[in-house]
Amino acid sequence: MSVNAMETKRRTMAIFIFIIAVFLIITIRIFVVQFIQGPELQKKALDQWVRDLEVAPTRGSITDRNGNELAKTVTADTVLLRPQQIKKANNADEVADRLSQILEMDRQEVYEKATANKSEVWLKRQISKEQYDAINNLSLQGVAFTVDAKRYYVFGDFLTQTLGFTSIDGEGLSGVESIYNKYLAGEKGKITTETDKDGRKLPFAQEEVVPPVEGYDVALTIDYAIQSFLENALVDAVTANKASSASGIVMNPRTGEILAMSTKPSYDLNNVPRDNSEVLSKLSRNKIITDTYELGSIMKSITLSAALEENTVNESNTFTCTGSKVVAGESIKCHKKGGHGTQTLPEALAHSCNPAFMEIGLNLGKEKLYSYYEKFGFTSKTGINFPGESTAIFLQLNQVREADLARIAFGQSVAVTPIQFVTAFNSIVNGGNLYKPYYVKEILNENGEKVEENSSELIRTTVSESTSRRMMAMMKNAIQPNNNAYIPGYRVGGKTATAQKYEDGRIAEGKYITSFVGVAPADDPQIVCLIMVDEPQAVSQVYGSTIAAPVAKIVMEDTLKYLNVPTMFTEGEENVQKVEVPDLTGMSDSEAKSELGKAGLKYQVIGTGRIENQFPAKGAKVFQNSTIMLYCENSSTYSAGEE
Repeated sequence: MSVNAMETKRRTMAIFIFIIAVFLIITIRIFVVQFIQGPELQKKALDQWVRDLEVAPTRGSITDRNGNELAKTVTADTVLLRPQQIKKANNADEVADRLSQILEMDRQEVYEKATANKSEVWLKRQISKEQYDAINNLSLQGVAFTVDAKRYYVFGDFLTQTLGFTSIDGEGLSGVESIYNKYLAGEKGKITTETDKDGRKLPFAQEEVVPPVEGYDVALTIDYAIQSFLENALVDAVTANKASSASGIVMNPRTGEILAMSTKPSYDLNNVPRDNSEVLSKLSRNKIITDTYELGSIMKSITLSAALEENTVNESNTFTCTGSKVVAGESIKCHKKGGHGTQTLPEALAHSCNPAFMEIGLNLGKEKLYSYYEKFGFTSKTGINFPGESTAIFLQLNQVREADLARIAFGQSVAVTPIQFVTAFNSIVNGGNLYKPYYVKEILNENGEKVEENSSELIRTTVSESTSRRMMAMMKNAIQPNNNAYIPGYRVGGKTATAQKYEDGRIAEGKYITSFVGVAPADDPQIVCLIMVDEPQAVSQVYGSTIAAPVAKIVMEDTLKYLNVPTMFTEGEENVQKVEVPDLTGMSDSEAKSELGKAGLKYQVIGTGRIENQFPAKGAKVFQNSTIMLYCENSSTYSAGEE
């Protein structure tokens, strides 16, 4: 074979190998593009000519028992960026400069979103009207708006701990918003639209729409009007007494329904203090359910109910109080120096006499008393559907000494949650029926159909109807016209308490929690109200009768009038109208008395000197003959007893 022929053959072979190599490379490349990079490239292509827009469902409303909206969803504008349009207009720097300023965002963050390899990105959600107007007036290419959903709390700082709040995405984070999030949230929908390379909708593009499932509405047992009465009174109580906090709850003792529940201070749910986790946690805590307290003398109602039921005491028994009682070698004092002398059982309850209740508790015995603690629900949670519920704290039965039992009988050495106590107290006044407490009435779908409904749930019987009637008679006897919880025209039953607070296992000097539990009308119980004022600092003598009872009176009186509960007038009483409380601060007590006399109001002066605080506060509307508490300047020392 000639040299030329061999050369031609080599060249032909080289060309053949080259062609095979090119073909192999192309085949491999096709394989990689088709099977390895295919899904990603397809997604990128879809991003360029298909736009998916989520459609958020309308979050369900939260209402009171009468349908008044407390929390609802409103519309708010959200800023969108379309990077491909921005790139074409070559205005990424201008977009970053202008929008970062108006929206108070980091410029680099805005720039990165403006130049992202996406057809559309969300820049900032739920902007203000002023921000919307400022951006809209710029008419920047690639900047658009969409309507977003925002949670709005109609009354702001109202029912704060119970309602809770949501994240910016509408996810429930606390309270009802969190507990019932699966009902309130609904399910997202989606709109898929064909677009051009710049992200603009094509003229005859097809759209695929998956509609959202709207959120359900949650109706509470809370009554807006009664909640307002409670919150206003608690705010005034904190202010007048310079207290660290005040809490209260109003319930229907016949059903277990919570009509109002609050702790003050709190915060506006439309302006949640998210940047201070410590403050947020403190003010969001529903103390009625989550915190235990040594409630003091209002626990005497539990001791006496148990003793009456077990027939270890009756109304004809007498007790002699000298100011203290020696139990197992320990001298335990009464709150009244010098004692109450000889008294009947109803008088001992009205006087809140510690030695009398020590005797009642010792005669009852620790086994019986603890068995009633279990009956009244103190050994378990109430079962209310709210996170963080606590249970009572007390000594183990085998650790209880005789002196411990004496103290436990009048309310020391045992701590319960307010919701536990009110639930138990309800059974004392309603004939002996312990009902599970609840605060959600029903859940309704978008068509107004009930998907869930709560009703009264009887747990057990605690005492007999006879014991309940006897307790009511004695508690009614304790609230006379000279009592700060007395309501003209109604018979009210109740019990006061003043308890010392403990820190690190020791008594905290000068720190008390005052409380009052009341039931009205006493002959036909329709409401029970518990008020607690924590660490009052504005008066010289700290007692539940002077601090908490007046607050409860305001709440109960307004509630009874609102519910159209008929009055039961006694001789000398008449139907009276509401009057406005004058501003008495800075006056002498004689000047204040004169002003109150003109308004047809009564008074109680605490301390000496000029008036520094008052309760109710100026401008409050109260019924004639109501008692106004006047707190004077000379209130630098503190004294209290287990009343």
